[in-house]
Amino acid sequence: MKNHAGLLLLVCLTTLPARPDTLTERLARQVFELANQERRRLGVAECAWEEHLAQAARVHRQDMCVHDFFDHASPLPGKASVEDRVRAAGGPARGNAENIYWSSGLDVRRVPQSTVKEWLESPGHRENLVDPRFQAMGLGVYCKGQEVWVTQVLSE
Repeated sequence: MKNHAGLLLLVCLTTLPARPDTLTERLARQVFELANQERRRLGVAECAWEEHLAQAARVHRQDMCVHDFFDHASPLPGKASVEDRVRAAGGPARGNAENIYWSSGLDVRRVPQSTVKEWLESPGHRENLVDPRFQAMGLGVYCKGQEVWVTQVLSE
C-alpha cells in the first residue's frame, strides 16, 4: 500500500501544473483562466495547460522585450516562427497559433483582463483564442518597469 501511495503522489506531481509563485507566473495563470472562461462562455471546450507551449511563450515575450520588437515573427535566428519556438521548447511544431499583447503604464492587476479583452476585440486574435481545434495553451508574461508583454501559444 505504501508503494501505491507514493506512486499516486508521483502521478499527481507530474500531471498537475506547478503552483505559480512569481508575479509573472500568477499573471500568466490568470490570463489562462480568463481565456478558458471566454471559451466556455462561447461554447468552446477549455484548453489544457501545456508546459512546452508556456516555455515557447516565455521565450518569445522575453525576446520581444530584450530585443525591442513586438511581432509574431522574431528576427532572432532559429526563433522566426511560433513553430520554431515550440519545436525549440520540445513540442510538436504543427497546428500552432500565437497571440501577443503589450501594455505600458497599466496597473499590473488589470493586465489579465485587458489582455483577454484586447484579444477578443481583434479579429485574428479572437479567432485563435476561441478556435475549437486548439486543445492546449501556454502563456508567458514578462514585466519590465511599467511595460508588460504577454504571449499565448495554442496547439491542436
